[in-house]
Amino acid sequence: MVNITDIGSDGEGIGKEEGFTWFVPGALPGDQVDIHTQRKEKRYGYATIRNLIVPSPDRVEPPCPFFGTCGGCQLQHLSYEAQLLWKQKKIKDAFARLAKIDGVEVRLVMGMTSPWHYRNKSQFPIGKDNLGHAKMGFYAIKSHRLIDITQCSIQDPVIESLWSELRAFIQSSGITVYDETSHRGELRHVMVRVNHRQEASLVFVTTKAAFNWKLPVFSVPITGVMHNENARITNRIFDKNSTLISGVEWIEVQLLTWRYRFFALSFFQVNIQQTEVLIQTVLEALNLTKEDVVLDLYCGVGTFSLPLACKAKQVFALENNLKSVEYARINATLNGISNATFTCADAKEGSFYEGIDANVVVLDPPRKGCEPEVLAQIKKIAPDKIVYVSCDVATLARDCAILQTYGYHVVFVQPVDMFAHTTHIEMVTLLRRQQD
Repeated sequence: MVNITDIGSDGEGIGKEEGFTWFVPGALPGDQVDIHTQRKEKRYGYATIRNLIVPSPDRVEPPCPFFGTCGGCQLQHLSYEAQLLWKQKKIKDAFARLAKIDGVEVRLVMGMTSPWHYRNKSQFPIGKDNLGHAKMGFYAIKSHRLIDITQCSIQDPVIESLWSELRAFIQSSGITVYDETSHRGELRHVMVRVNHRQEASLVFVTTKAAFNWKLPVFSVPITGVMHNENARITNRIFDKNSTLISGVEWIEVQLLTWRYRFFALSFFQVNIQQTEVLIQTVLEALNLTKEDVVLDLYCGVGTFSLPLACKAKQVFALENNLKSVEYARINATLNGISNATFTCADAKEGSFYEGIDANVVVLDPPRKGCEPEVLAQIKKIAPDKIVYVSCDVATLARDCAILQTYGYHVVFVQPVDMFAHTTHIEMVTLLRRQQD
């Protein structure tokens, strides 16, 4: 019998049996399980649950019929309250174990009032079933085996309603579906994005340059249809060539009092409700005045830049994606903001930082975290305060350990649950420069 005590990064239960570590998918802390061995190494092994002897008190019935096969969610069988506590513990453990920083104040996770139907973006791979019918959904856990999804508990209801319409269109149109084994077929993916007005933007990814399909009239307003050509043998969804088929290339959302437009293929947060919480958390952590000058690195389309500019004297924002920079400037105009400057460059480029005298830095890097050259530039600027927004616990802890050697103290970490029922968590970390 194995006593499960923790959860791994992929949602698997972790437990010990006579000092030996087992990784058991589907198991939860508090479970006592009889296991069936799948693979055994010297110090650890992988197993499945043969019999759930004593269930965890936090175990619940997952509402999604595809949970356990679809790889989208990992924690639907764990109560939401327990998910939030586990995510807080995960952050504390990372700072102690990886960053070697003890005693960091990791605040209670800011969860959702209703942690369902929050995702405003989905990228569906397209395939065929055994009868040759079109199917679309998500890949099974750790595989490229496509699960034909007909409903999803975390998707916006507008996206769910479009699923059946898109599936019917693909099936009736005679479109050939891409096969990953033979690399034949045309349609690879469909991406859907929705906004607060229940409007949708569609992106079709195909292997051909031409887009000759006549689309049906969908049940929800479609602001734009894009075509992305990707003929490469790759797991990457998009390639470089995108064409506007109809409507506009952007979709607009509102966060608090600010309007944001962004290119349909660009990065934008998938949980609008919690992104508003994220913005408020950043602003409260910094408590800016009209004397503050802010350097906003990895700024995207200005998600934080615009609210920061409303509080600060000046914002200098940097982003290496030209399309995002174009829309950041558009967003500044839309919101009547004139004290934010947006530059397209790599954050490692030292020339960008010349002449910038900022006393506040905001970091929102991709999952891989900040490059060492970026942290070295921050050391030179020596801001009084840093807010680091991160979606990866390990790289956040690593970078905070480096910043600590540069004279910065981690004041607190405020987790925000952007991705309910998954193992992912967003964090807002405030660091302050220690006085000599």
